[in-house]
Amino acid sequence: MLQLETTYFKRNEEGCSQDPHIFDDKIRVATITYIYYIDIKDIVRIQSISNYSKLFFMNGQTLIVSKVLAHFDELLAGRHFSRIHRTHLVNLHYMEKYVRGKLPKIGMCNNDMLPVSRRNKKMVQEKMLLLSM
Repeated sequence: MLQLETTYFKRNEEGCSQDPHIFDDKIRVATITYIYYIDIKDIVRIQSISNYSKLFFMNGQTLIVSKVLAHFDELLAGRHFSRIHRTHLVNLHYMEKYVRGKLPKIGMCNNDMLPVSRRNKKMVQEKMLLLSM
């Protein structure tokens, strides 16, 4: 298995793709038993659970993988995903509302309410403005 991944990565260094985990609009996610190729547009949000991450999908399913949230933050940079809190990375296309206040929250399309950190509050508001244009 490792040899196949190494061969694929070497082939991609010659010009196909730069990251072996991204295939156009899909990412490669491995669990103990399976390797999944997931459409990025199907991911609503990703939540950190210690050294694991829980992916939430549009169809209501979830998937727990042994990667930290920072891995997905780097992998999905520039693809309408935003780190709104130390434990949450959200797909901005599925954001439905922003609740203002001392402790702001974001409402997602699947009825989840997620906290926005004070540090990321301004950045989230700016990205919301950009998406609405």
